[in-house]
Amino acid sequence: MKEWLIVILIGGVIARILIYFLNKPNFSTIGLRDISEMDTLFNSMESFDPLSYIDTSRGVFVGLQSPQSVDPKNSRQNLVTPLYVPWLLFRETHAQILGSTGSGKGIALGVLGYQFALNKESLIVFDPKGDARLPLVLTQGALKSGVEFIYLDLQAHSKAQFNLLEGANEFEIEELLVGGLGLQPSSGDGNYYRGIDQDAAEQVSKLAIQDALTSPVTLPRLLEISQFHKQLCKADNFVRRLRQVCELRVIQTDHSIGLLEHIGKGSVIYIRGSTDNHRVKMLQTMLLIRILQIIKSRSLVRNSQTPLVLKPVCLVLDEFKHLLSPVALDMLGVVRELGCHALLAHQSLADLAGCPGLDRRDVEPVVVDNATLKLIFRIGDDQAARGFANKSGQERTYKESIRPVPGSLAGEAKSWSEAQHSRMSADLFLHLHRPSEAPKPFTAGVLFGLGLAKLFSLSPIMVGGALAPPVEAPSSSRSALIDIEDLI
Repeated sequence: MKEWLIVILIGGVIARILIYFLNKPNFSTIGLRDISEMDTLFNSMESFDPLSYIDTSRGVFVGLQSPQSVDPKNSRQNLVTPLYVPWLLFRETHAQILGSTGSGKGIALGVLGYQFALNKESLIVFDPKGDARLPLVLTQGALKSGVEFIYLDLQAHSKAQFNLLEGANEFEIEELLVGGLGLQPSSGDGNYYRGIDQDAAEQVSKLAIQDALTSPVTLPRLLEISQFHKQLCKADNFVRRLRQVCELRVIQTDHSIGLLEHIGKGSVIYIRGSTDNHRVKMLQTMLLIRILQIIKSRSLVRNSQTPLVLKPVCLVLDEFKHLLSPVALDMLGVVRELGCHALLAHQSLADLAGCPGLDRRDVEPVVVDNATLKLIFRIGDDQAARGFANKSGQERTYKESIRPVPGSLAGEAKSWSEAQHSRMSADLFLHLHRPSEAPKPFTAGVLFGLGLAKLFSLSPIMVGGALAPPVEAPSSSRSALIDIEDLI
């Protein structure tokens, strides 16, 4: 009898061992929930030259996926897989690029922007913060692609460069003024005065177009009309905000740079703005609205005999909370059907509540829900990290439990039960590698939108030299007839 009991116990132990080894693959997780495993993984990554992997015929290169990003215990450290996103996937949706300061967003924007320029898409980049490397990388991409690089510097110290209202009709000018100067209706008692401001924007737009044959339509010209037209005297807020923008020398000219033509032929347009100067922030919002207007207007130029083929436009909005307005946000939802897709880069989900005049509930569908592609770098928000961990999907594993068995020779019994956990843990998003953490810079991020979420590494495109200053408008085109100081 004892012999049979021993045989049964031995059989049970052997069965448990077999179950363990059969299910062992399920115990090593993609989620990298152990901090030491993450440290080992990031130490196995290294810097590389992204130009060696860029191949526009294969798609948009976003980084290298190592075997350890699938299984942290994988010993084949020298094998990596380049990740390519199909062009069509990038063009049919907006993309979200999220990461805290220094996490590697600028590296990603440079590598992606370089490829869009290389593929001869119209590339328009708004950079309110002013990245040192990004414009140099884009210049190199434009040079290699054989397209023109246009540099517009909106900062307060800049000289006259372009006429914002070039080619705009009275309705577009009114839309620019209302959206850029923040004159939209809002909840509260101020709507009466906002109504006065909106009426002023409508009137000054009509008057400027009526006088277009004798006086070029520019923002300083609008200010001149609003200052001296009796019907507009009550619109104090409108006149004050318009004056603040017109004090920026960059638009004190009637010089046309041909924005429509540059967008049509696939030029690279880099726009340096500001995150703190309220005058520059109003102007950069107005310029964004104007560019979106131009993109929309392309669909109106149709030839009944020849089908309209629009060159794709990639619109990069870095630190977008300093750029968006209700008008710009509404237009972003429309231009996607007109061949324009946007890369929306920001530091945290809290930025969705930081767009002036916009409710987070209005911004979130455009940025989070409709941005199928997401490149997530290190973030510092625990709640957001848990959200992305849940988005990475669930996988099955087995949980071991041990219970004592009185009178048993083994003394305890082991059992396994099925359990679910996130493929990628919240800790991963909170501890992704940053460029400053290695002698040669590279960053680590997670790609959503191309099958299962994928962990990747990405290095910057190395460039040297200095950025050439923006082209100054000819002296004959500057607003010599309008002395801004006399209008203050």
